[in-house]
Amino acid sequence: MRFSNFAATLASAVSIVAATPLALQARQEAARFGLVFVTPRDFVGGDDITIVYNASTAIHHPEFVDFYIQGTFTDTSNRTPFFLIQRNDFAADQQILTLNEHVPEALNNLGAGSWVLTAFVTFEQDGLTEVGGISA
Repeated sequence: MRFSNFAATLASAVSIVAATPLALQARQEAARFGLVFVTPRDFVGGDDITIVYNASTAIHHPEFVDFYIQGTFTDTSNRTPFFLIQRNDFAADQQILTLNEHVPEALNNLGAGSWVLTAFVTFEQDGLTEVGGISA
């Protein structure tokens, strides 16, 4: 009985430690680039989506926020190119950007699925223009 409790406790501890690097990476990315959410999460060409970008967690304030989608080809499992959904200026006093967009129906002709939305954020740091991204 003691061994099964010990094994269960050990398994729980291992799963927490294993998940920690992913959670840490997500927090680091949110600190660098902000947060982005898309509704619905499982979208396809022809769908209407709502995108919410939140810059309140970002260390550097964005100058621009560009939204792209990328999918996976069903026959090869390779990633598609990125497709631009919307390019946006981001005001100095702005924290939240909410958009209602229509996903182009032509994406359905590519033989791809599992679409993911990424916000590419452009900001200045130490006199350099940097671009990084965070996915929904």
